[in-house]
Amino acid sequence: MDTIAGFRGTPDDVSEAVEVRMRRARVIYEGGHGFATLIEENVVNHRVGDEDVMAGRLGNLLAAMTLPSVSLGIISVAAAREGTMWPLEHFTVFDDSGIHVELLAAKVAVTAPGELYIYLRAFGRLTDLVVHGAEARALILRAIEALPPQPGMTKRSPHSPALSHAGGRLCFSWPRPARCSRSA
Repeated sequence: MDTIAGFRGTPDDVSEAVEVRMRRARVIYEGGHGFATLIEENVVNHRVGDEDVMAGRLGNLLAAMTLPSVSLGIISVAAAREGTMWPLEHFTVFDDSGIHVELLAAKVAVTAPGELYIYLRAFGRLTDLVVHGAEARALILRAIEALPPQPGMTKRSPHSPALSHAGGRLCFSWPRPARCSRSA
């Protein structure tokens, strides 16, 4: 987020922005909501911070996958896309009432029925390419295993990251100290 603020020349309000995102993310732990998320495998391998940030990011994905309100699908780099769907820009579907498309300089709100249909159809095709569950977890664990160890730490097997519950919170550790989500 620091990089984005620097690139755009906007005020450095990263800590406030992170706080807002964390508050907004709580909705996945509240009842009555469902989230189907599709990501490309290269997203779990994209470096957006140091090893600790990356381990936390990937651990959060593993933790979110265990929530009953979340369905996480990953499109493998090996997925055959011919005749199905090509990679697309980031977009978020809000039921069938609206879609936000994130571009470099703007967020576009799509509300026209014909345009909504195109995005919903693309989402449907992308779901034909995803892996879920153990296969998706394996892709995330492979990305975690690829992280270089912190100084003085020995890498563990990719099967040794630990998910546990502590005080109603879901925790992830590998090989760093446990990171815990909000109540699960």
